[in-house]
Amino acid sequence: MNTSVQVRLRALEMSDLEMLYEVENDSRFYESSSNLMPLSRGAMKQFIQLSLTQDIYAMRQLRLVIEVQPSTAVGFIDLVEFSPEHRRAEVGEPLLLCNNSATGHHNSFPLCSCMLTSNLRILLLKLCFRK
Repeated sequence: MNTSVQVRLRALEMSDLEMLYEVENDSRFYESSSNLMPLSRGAMKQFIQLSLTQDIYAMRQLRLVIEVQPSTAVGFIDLVEFSPEHRRAEVGEPLLLCNNSATGHHNSFPLCSCMLTSNLRILLLKLCFRK
């Protein structure tokens, strides 16, 4: 029996707006985030539009969607403080979302000590700094 799960990272899409809005406005993460107040859907929509037209070199950051196959978005991972001249970047804590079927809302939680976290960070840095 094969129990492996295929995970891929993909760019943000407009269809991710509601999930992004929920994560960015979850007050449990304000302490570990640069957000100190709620963000509007309009601001989130603008961020997604900007990320569709500008690359990591222009924005100095990258947010990717963590997706399990077949095409189910389960979270986000960020690359921030990107500095190609110094070959340096910070990888944010991946957030996985669990859908609560009773309420229709997501419960977000950070992956703190999971092998997935380590593998995603390594993959993300390799993608950004490949020769």
